[in-house]
Amino acid sequence: MFPNQFTTPNVNLMPLAKKSINWAGLLNNTQKTLNIVNQAIPIVYQIKPIFNNARTMFKVANEFSKTGSNNNINKINNTKNSYSNDSYNNSNEPSFFI
Repeated sequence: MFPNQFTTPNVNLMPLAKKSINWAGLLNNTQKTLNIVNQAIPIVYQIKPIFNNARTMFKVANEFSKTGSNNNINKINNTKNSYSNDSYNNSNEPSFFI
């Protein structure tokens, strides 16, 4: 009585696919895309250390901007000056360290 709704008519899809898909253009565009990707990957590997170093630079600059670090630097400079005054030779003779 009613035709079966789940059966498909005998339609050959290959001629339709050959007419709608331009295989040469698809392969050409795929090749162009892969060439761009192959050029971009080395650039990414070269730029990655630059960004890592920039992060480290900002961390170092942040440490210098802290208020407590200035006092510590002055203390270190004062201790270096006290050591250098002890070993200074006023005479014109060479000094030997054994």
